[in-house]
Amino acid sequence: ASTSLTAAGNDIGTLAAKMSAANQTFAFSNAHGVSIGTVGPLGGIATSGAAGNATLTAVAGDVLLAAGATSIGGALTLAAPTGAVTQSGGSITATGLAVVAAKSSSLTAGGNNTATLAAEIGGVAQDFAYTDTNALTLGPVASLSGLAVSGTANIAAATSNLTLAGPVSAGGNLLLTAAAGAVTQSSGTVTATGLAV
Repeated sequence: ASTSLTAAGNDIGTLAAKMSAANQTFAFSNAHGVSIGTVGPLGGIATSGAAGNATLTAVAGDVLLAAGATSIGGALTLAAPTGAVTQSGGSITATGLAVVAAKSSSLTAGGNNTATLAAEIGGVAQDFAYTDTNALTLGPVASLSGLAVSGTANIAAATSNLTLAGPVSAGGNLLLTAAAGAVTQSSGTVTATGLAV
């Protein structure tokens, strides 16, 4: 069944979760930083079905994807309103990925495969980097409409196309890479100090 553990004061080190039934949601809020990793027999966060959304919030600290295959049937929201969202291992597979952070954040480990990405990096001159193994769209996910980064944004689709389908802005430079495909725009606008394609 859907699981929501969002009471103030929750404080754990490492999180793993699996929603067995289709279209069940998962939400967890942690008072401090939290890692997505391996706990007992579980690794990462797993949901299935188009409505199988998951949200992880570190209220005061960072979100670290450390290990395990996080596979989300719907949208995954990773929020660190006072910290960063980073990745040292593991992988993310999701229909949509929304990243909210105050500090420079990076999700570039091999194996990430998200259909649509949105991010809001709200601190002053903070950067964001994301690498996807497949085709990637920058556009609306959850409450975000596109990509808004206060510093430099570096977005890469390693083996296919990169499509802009929402507003994309960077306070610094914007680097868009589709090494084996094309970079195209279906909607939205691009705002940045410099653009490299």
